[in-house]
Amino acid sequence: MEEKEQAALAGLQRGLDDGAPVAEVARRFWRRLTGPARLSQERLWFEMCGQALQGRPGTTHLLDRMVEGWLAPLMELSRRAGLPPEKARTNARRRAPGHTRE
Repeated sequence: MEEKEQAALAGLQRGLDDGAPVAEVARRFWRRLTGPARLSQERLWFEMCGQALQGRPGTTHLLDRMVEGWLAPLMELSRRAGLPPEKARTNARRRAPGHTRE
């Protein structure tokens, strides 16, 4: 599920090449993640996160990917928003896609 969402973010970022503002790309992605079609997936994701954080067997491997898997696409979005590469990682770690600033 996360791999599909990360691929979707990469696809939306291609809109930047066509002149779409970074904030609009971020809003599109946020709407995708939080839309009614994704509600059951979001519930499952939060349930799995909770179980992983509690150390439930078979789920703890998810902890490594919860943040790290998202850094590359969010760093790219931050870089395209004009942040220097050294600041893009920090920005990516602390901002949700819907809150990325132009």
